[in-house]
Amino acid sequence: MFNWAKQKLADVAGTQEPIYGPTAIRTVAEEAKETSHTELTRDDLKWKAMDSTSVETQSFYLMSDDGKHLALAQVIYSNVVGIHTTVQFNSKIFYLDGSKPHLWCSTQLSNHGFSEDKASFYADDCALDLSEDGTNYTIKSLNDQRSIVNLKITRKAPGFVAGKTGNTLYGTDLENPWGSMRHAFWPRCAAEGTITTPDGPIDFTGKAFYSFALQGMKPHHAAARWTFADFQTPTYSAVLMQFVTPPSYGTTTVTIGGIAKDGEIIIGGVDSTVAHTRTT
Repeated sequence: MFNWAKQKLADVAGTQEPIYGPTAIRTVAEEAKETSHTELTRDDLKWKAMDSTSVETQSFYLMSDDGKHLALAQVIYSNVVGIHTTVQFNSKIFYLDGSKPHLWCSTQLSNHGFSEDKASFYADDCALDLSEDGTNYTIKSLNDQRSIVNLKITRKAPGFVAGKTGNTLYGTDLENPWGSMRHAFWPRCAAEGTITTPDGPIDFTGKAFYSFALQGMKPHHAAARWTFADFQTPTYSAVLMQFVTPPSYGTTTVTIGGIAKDGEIIIGGVDSTVAHTRTT
């Protein structure tokens, strides 16, 4: 009970947590011992909209077929102690030829809400719609005239989580955890549509990757360091998401990864590795 109270105080104050040690975390690798990965259903993509401290993100990474642009479109739903909720729409365009500075736009959204089944998100001048068959998203945003988003992302291979649920749990009583982390992926997608800037529309017909993340606690308490890789080729797609917890949870490393081709997850689970060989 005392540890729970200390953790809640850290949530409210934003301070560093005490050292609970590696016994206060159950990583998704425990689930993956029995089930390496589980394919997603439409229900797995519903927003949780927790009423406690949490950050929930749906992020779409775009790679145009012409090789000139990369982009991010993202909704972040953030709850602080169940008292204050903010929602942000972010977009970023990378000009790979160096012809222009990268364009970053971030807007706090108003009058946000969800569809009745919580599969789709809406706010003033912004919508993120999951189709009834669960195979595609449409993303629309008019919140920033520098970056008007009109995109469709279609899944080309099954989505997955590591293990059975994808959840890593935090707490000294793991049957009643005080925090969690979950990542769900569509590793291989097709993109169509445009992002319109003051210079005109940019065609983002090409490849895409979708990540749905839920940090069911303060993010800096759940993870201290991150490594992320998204690799797309005409035939295969690969994803790796790795985080390392703060010392509070034993500086524990959690890795989720997978490889897909059209119509199939070739491999998915927690056995991926990553090494940085060069810094640019």
